[in-house]
Amino acid sequence: MMYGLDANVFIEAAKRYYAFDLVPGFWDSLTSLVGQGHVCSVDRINREIKEDDVREWIDKNGGFAGGFASTDDLTVIDTYREIMTWVNAQAQFLPAAKSEFARGADADRLREGTRAYGSNT
Repeated sequence: MMYGLDANVFIEAAKRYYAFDLVPGFWDSLTSLVGQGHVCSVDRINREIKEDDVREWIDKNGGFAGGFASTDDLTVIDTYREIMTWVNAQAQFLPAAKSEFARGADADRLREGTRAYGSNT
């Protein structure tokens, strides 16, 4: 199973629970999980992260750098299109909610979860 990571996973972990100097194993685990194909994120999340210590870790950590998929990847785009087709076909969702979903943070999370090697849709 593939898990998509939002920016807050990195930022909140570094600020609150898993500071780099206190729990380096957490950060080593993220790198390992990327290598095993269990976690990923997307380029948009990578660009969103501005926290100095997290930014430095990402920039220095070649192992996790590969965990940021391109939202321009054709497989990601095709899978996202399938999801949005399903959403738009659902009568229980109001048009305004469908539109908000398509342009909001949930859409980015879906894109990150639909990486070519993680998609099961």
